Amino acid sequence: MKKIVWITTGGTIACTHHDDGLSPTLDSKQMLEALGPYQNQAEILFDDLLQIDSTNMQPEEWGTIAQ
Repeated sequence: MKKIVWITTGGTIACTHHDDGLSPTLDSKQMLEALGPYQNQAEILFDDLLQIDSTNMQPEEWGTIAQ
């Protein structure tokens, strides 16, 4: 079985709609649930690294991701 490391950083794919617009609120397990039966096609390891909007990502966050 294939292995996938799923690293979340927030961003568009993790956003949900709120009264004041979109904000990253979904973690990797919530996104995995959206895959339905496809989630069993590989062994998926999670790392919820950041939870910020991608437009707010700065060099400090890039450093965190690189480490």
